Amino acid sequence: MNVDDKLDYVTAKQKRVDNWPEVIEWQVDEYGYELLELNKDQMLLGRNTDGELLTPGYLEDPYFRTSAQAQAYAAMKRGLEFVHKTRVTFPLNYPNKPQDTPNLIVTGDFQDGMFIRNTAESFIIDSRYPESGDIERKYNKVFGLTPLAKEFWWNHRLREALYRYINFMIGGDYGV
Repeated sequence: MNVDDKLDYVTAKQKRVDNWPEVIEWQVDEYGYELLELNKDQMLLGRNTDGELLTPGYLEDPYFRTSAQAQAYAAMKRGLEFVHKTRVTFPLNYPNKPQDTPNLIVTGDFQDGMFIRNTAESFIIDSRYPESGDIERKYNKVFGLTPLAKEFWWNHRLREALYRYINFMIGGDYGV
């Protein structure tokens, strides 16, 4: 490699380093379904985007007019727990949620309506479910990834893609 070749290589590598946000956009476009599954899994395991338990719990939920209604609903949800856990794709070693903690699924319409959209600097997760805004307001921080889910996606998907892109393993020669 002569000096001009080395300079071309360094210049091309710098362009790739500068363009790393494009790699994230490509990964979200191609593997956004994994991000959605991670977000759904968090909900099913009773976690908000901070990784904390979803609140209010069934027994403190002001939606229920009586304690008996809340207890009956919590018992119904306990009966569905096994079915709901079969929907989890990436459990990520979250501890079992307390039985009083919501998992934001009954019929599945809310979670089945979830979608991901790339933006200039990030991505947005939301749901087409008609009451999704009410759910977000009530439980706060339901759309997005916990630190554990972000770490998983970095290790599972993004780190390798960035490495391959910056080192010209994606896109062939020095072209950017």
